[in-house]
Amino acid sequence: MLHLNHDNLYQAKMIVCVMSRGLSNQVVEALYEKKHIVISESLPVRNQGSTMLQNRWIEMDMLKVIVMPQYADDIFEFIFQQGKVAETEGSYMFQMNVPWATHFELPAEEALNTADKD
Repeated sequence: MLHLNHDNLYQAKMIVCVMSRGLSNQVVEALYEKKHIVISESLPVRNQGSTMLQNRWIEMDMLKVIVMPQYADDIFEFIFQQGKVAETEGSYMFQMNVPWATHFELPAEEALNTADKD
């Protein structure tokens, strides 16, 4: 049986967006500046769009981000605008609850440099 330490768990939201190829990296860079995302992942995907014709694939990106619930609406709208979802056939978005997330943070670069000198 799995026992979780609830002191280190929190709820989050996952936002997923399929957008034009190449846009996800730009969106992640802009989101990084906002500092409200917990984690992101960008994957290359294919979509048939509305044609549904065999061998007529459209190369696209799938961006997944985990955000704290209080920032979800703002980040959803930001990704919608920056990912040009309304302008691109085959683009779509959805959002869902993440019941358990844990905090993870890499050490600051300064801390790593100090550790190297010791």
